[in-house]
Amino acid sequence: MTDKQDVTRPQPEQPGFQFVPPEDGVYEVYSNIIDATWTPFDIRLRFAQILPARPAGGWIAEERAAVTIAWPEAKHLRDIMIDLVRRFEGANGEIQPLKLPE
Repeated sequence: MTDKQDVTRPQPEQPGFQFVPPEDGVYEVYSNIIDATWTPFDIRLRFAQILPARPAGGWIAEERAAVTIAWPEAKHLRDIMIDLVRRFEGANGEIQPLKLPE
């Protein structure tokens, strides 16, 4: 998806809240695996990329970034993700789990 596409997304509950990138841009990272841990106060999401483990073979998950969010934001993220998956599957069919070769 490019920045030029107009995508309707659920907005935060705060009226008039606008996302503004810093002058030097926003750090972006690719991830194809996510791990989560939590405390009574927040959730920590670790984003990684599955890569071939060379020379030993097999696979590793190389951590790329970690984000910690409070529980209310986790609930909002859940709602955003449910809506995005529903719309994607409506346009493209059911998402199937990927299988890595042995």
